Amino acid sequence: MALIAPPLVALAGGAGQVATVAYGAVTVDSAAREGARVASESPNKSLDFVVTLGVTTYTCGQSPSDALTESAVCDAVRSASGLLSASGLTITVTETSTISRLPSPPNLAGKKTCPGGALESGTVSGLPSGTVATMSSPTKATSGTVTTDSSGKYSICLSTPSGSQSQATAITATAVDSQGCAFSTSLSLTVTPSGTVTPSPGNMTLPVTGVCPSPAPTPTAAPTPTPTATATSTAPLPTPPPAATCSTVVADTSYVSIAVSYKVPVFAPFITRFFEDSPGSGQRTVTGTERMQIEPCAVTQGA
Repeated sequence: MALIAPPLVALAGGAGQVATVAYGAVTVDSAAREGARVASESPNKSLDFVVTLGVTTYTCGQSPSDALTESAVCDAVRSASGLLSASGLTITVTETSTISRLPSPPNLAGKKTCPGGALESGTVSGLPSGTVATMSSPTKATSGTVTTDSSGKYSICLSTPSGSQSQATAITATAVDSQGCAFSTSLSLTVTPSGTVTPSPGNMTLPVTGVCPSPAPTPTAAPTPTPTATATSTAPLPTPPPAATCSTVVADTSYVSIAVSYKVPVFAPFITRFFEDSPGSGQRTVTGTERMQIEPCAVTQGA
């Protein structure tokens, strides 16, 4: 027994060590997959750090932190950690390509400039719940689409007249609700060659009712014969579920990557050097990385 005991102890310890390392590797891989799934289905929450922190890589628990990212993808990975200590996980979220987003609302804080044009700001009141208004003008000089923020504030750059006379123009605010109804109003303005706009601020109020699209006529279907019960079936045939609708606002060309690592303790006698990351470290790092494509159907405005 004295001769056989050492090999048996080493064999038992080695088997336990292999099982511990294998379990850690499988668990971090599963946790990374769960995090990637949540991030691909809810990118507006999971990748909120891209907008708030201005970075493309986020490590869960870092400072400064992002509350939405922590509550979405980070918590999903920790919840899938099994018997591993959730606090010992190192979770890295990476946006591997640009995600299509709504145009950013104008930054109304501080002094505004409008080189070579006339700056007009104001507020659009009466926005339908959950919408912003798109601002347009025949003399718009602002590059790209101009939208209000959620409270209706906007800022738009207008072209100045080339001659010495002031020119009359207009600004139109249009908001479209979830039913496709368009709410629109306009404001007449005067722009001077020096860049002065009258009136300023240009406040507007959307109408209470909008112009809604006419519903398509419902085709008259031929009557379907009612199935009758037979000797082998006494229940009517089930009704098929309605077809799922899919948003086409976002193209399915974006990806998110989740990397998870964990330091597994090395405890088996005699064979530690075969498992340790470095001699004397007493641990072996296992990692798992998953990369998933963003699901367009799950990407909704503000979700």
